[in-house]
Amino acid sequence: MHFNENHVSNRIQVVRDGAEALDFLFATGAFAERNIDNGPKLVLLDLKLPKIDGLEVLRRVKSDPRTMKIPIVILTCLP
Repeated sequence: MHFNENHVSNRIQVVRDGAEALDFLFATGAFAERNIDNGPKLVLLDLKLPKIDGLEVLRRVKSDPRTMKIPIVILTCLP
């Protein structure tokens, strides 16, 4: 990853779809042991995620008081 090449020392969590992203952000499913209060400092969000699209992930994150203040950078590609 380019993050390592540029000496970004923050821990990076990669998820593969919108459902897994929501599980991580809300500490449910496979991430149920994670403390939700120790959440990410920044989210890089692809709008074209499988299962649950990025717009729905964004809507849920911004509508929940526990996660609404997390900065989100939206990324996508044109078809």
